Amino acid sequence: MCFVCLVITVLWGIPCVAQPAVSLPNESETHRVGLVDIGYEALLFRIHLIRNAQKTIDVQTFIWENDACGKAFMQACIDAAERGVQVRFLMDHYYSERDMDAAVALAQVHPKLQIRRYRPPDNRLNSKIHQNMAHMALAFRSHNQRMHNKVMIVDGRIALPGGRNISNHYFDYIADRNYLDRDVLITGPLVEELKASFEEYWDYHRSVPLPALRDVKKALAKPNAPTWAATYPSDYDTFLQTLYRDLEHSDRIEQTIQARMQPVDHAWVSVDPPGKKSGFGLWNLGGGSRSAVDLMKVMETAEQSILIQSPYMVMSTRSGYFFRHLHREHPDLHVELLTNSYASTGNMAAYAGAFRTRPAALRYGIDVYEFKPEPRDLALFMPPVADGQPDLIFDKLSVHAKSLVVDQQTAYVGSFNLDPRSMHLNTELGIVVEDIAFAQRLEYSIRLSLDSGNCWRVEYRTMPFGAVNRKIEWTSQHLPLDLWPITSTELIEGETSIGTLPTHDRWSRKRWMFRINKTLGLITRPLI
Repeated sequence: MCFVCLVITVLWGIPCVAQPAVSLPNESETHRVGLVDIGYEALLFRIHLIRNAQKTIDVQTFIWENDACGKAFMQACIDAAERGVQVRFLMDHYYSERDMDAAVALAQVHPKLQIRRYRPPDNRLNSKIHQNMAHMALAFRSHNQRMHNKVMIVDGRIALPGGRNISNHYFDYIADRNYLDRDVLITGPLVEELKASFEEYWDYHRSVPLPALRDVKKALAKPNAPTWAATYPSDYDTFLQTLYRDLEHSDRIEQTIQARMQPVDHAWVSVDPPGKKSGFGLWNLGGGSRSAVDLMKVMETAEQSILIQSPYMVMSTRSGYFFRHLHREHPDLHVELLTNSYASTGNMAAYAGAFRTRPAALRYGIDVYEFKPEPRDLALFMPPVADGQPDLIFDKLSVHAKSLVVDQQTAYVGSFNLDPRSMHLNTELGIVVEDIAFAQRLEYSIRLSLDSGNCWRVEYRTMPFGAVNRKIEWTSQHLPLDLWPITSTELIEGETSIGTLPTHDRWSRKRWMFRINKTLGLITRPLI
């Protein structure tokens, strides 16, 4: 039994009986949607779809890194281009690979592989410090407005949107940090909407072709410019060699994909336009967005429950008002949030902002749970750990999935984080599915992380003058510097308090970064 079939059998109870491969349904049929929770599967499915593409591949991502998984993904795209498939790759500029040799090589590797970067400052791959500072001073909002969308579309017939970027961290590669994330496989009319959105971003005037970047163009003009070094399965370690062996069973993978995808009643795309929104002034960081409004409208339909999974929850003025109003209008509404803890987070600035808003979340009736970096059910979330890959090292697992379930009837999977940056600055993309069976499958997937062995529960501390402390804490959080040292919340494991934070690294660099970001939270919040 191949690895991917084993995962399907364990998680979803789908028997792995050999059957003829099922072809993709015609795009005129109903929406068909399937969850992709396991990182290994996410990479396996992506490369399988790329290998079987006939005409076009469109990739949009916030991050592409030239690490093992990123290189394997890019090599598959190059191989597709060499057999005549038109490949277009749009990546946000700031966190994607900036190695000049790799950029020069990819800029000329094949005419059917086109790469563009979203909003590179000064149209350079690597701007100097003074150039970055000048760009920030003259166009602060433009500098901070990023493309956070993630989607891959193959032949205009099947799409894979969600929360995953393209690097080792998102595919269970077991590098220094792994992300618990989620995508959805989609066929049907929604693919056309996703394709139209991609076209809009591809044609956006700030999506710059890689060879047109000033420093890349200069490097391309030099003699002996670097060329792309093709990679082969034998060049990789055990993890990717296993993946390439599984890729040889194309029929089984196709069977798995088709077994995963089920028809749904109704689904629609929530996506921001390029540039997010029009703002007034170069420093404008406020306002809303199409994606934020969409999610608020979905949550406003709740009558019984809302279940949220997000890397962090940093309340802006607008989101704070929304949840306060929701709690007042529906006091019996059961709202649960699974997010990262201090121990599991990979973004200390965001966690410090979330920590500051923990009391507000509790005040608005939200049950908050923080994920453990080494959860009890680690092997369930990351099957390669259970397989005991011998040359890989596990460190920490973080929540990166952005998902939502309302009344076990409506579900969202996408790129939207519950923070001011997703609300006001970053463009976002997600899928809303109105289907009871799909929503219940997603809720089951999220609740695996809510078991007490996998997370801590956030509650108010029992302390003298607790109500007074909460008022002082709230006042301090609205001052330019938040200096009040006594927090009103704590973490609970079972019935036992483990303190306000799950570790006791009082003098570590990480703790100092937490303190600094918490103190400056009111100033930095719009950019988190």
